[in-house]
Amino acid sequence: MYKKILSYIFIHNLANNKEVTYNELCKIFSTTCVDQLLPQLIENSFIKQEGTRLILTPKGREQLIVVLTGGVYDLLHRGHLTTLSESKNLGDVLIVVIARDTTVEKNKRKPIHNEVDRVYLINSIKCVDLAILGDLQDHMKVVKKIQPNIITLGSDQTHRINQLKKQLEEIDLSMIQLIRLEVDYEDMATTKVINEILNRNSS
Repeated sequence: MYKKILSYIFIHNLANNKEVTYNELCKIFSTTCVDQLLPQLIENSFIKQEGTRLILTPKGREQLIVVLTGGVYDLLHRGHLTTLSESKNLGDVLIVVIARDTTVEKNKRKPIHNEVDRVYLINSIKCVDLAILGDLQDHMKVVKKIQPNIITLGSDQTHRINQLKKQLEEIDLSMIQLIRLEVDYEDMATTKVINEILNRNSS
């Protein structure tokens, strides 16, 4: 349970850019649970308390394996859900970076769902702890902010591992583990789904 509390504090800070309060934590885990575990977490220096604010310490962050993955996630299909589930199985927290509309249109096509809707959809998936939008200018900015332990890549993603390793080295994050997932969902690719719909409507 203590990892769930640490995970929640970590995610809350990322999502809201502020620390969680004692009362907010009690709404999620119950007062009894928080009162039982909080003194231990503070004693172990995993959390420090400043007034009503609970702050995750560097030592507390070390208790968590944070997994980062990303993509467009335009028309959701089983392949997306499988890769997200596999990513979450690798750690305690799964953060998903959603590609911006302008990035998608530049590299692929105009997305069917806009970026706000795509973030909403991914945040609704049980295994996802937090979905956020990527940066318009620097895709490594999110990586620097989150500093995940693991970055997962889908089998269909065109990222070059060596290129990504070099970029991580440039920002002093070469310790991040890169894992390319083996899930093959080529037959469920979004572009293929779109083409199938167009073919059916034209016939």
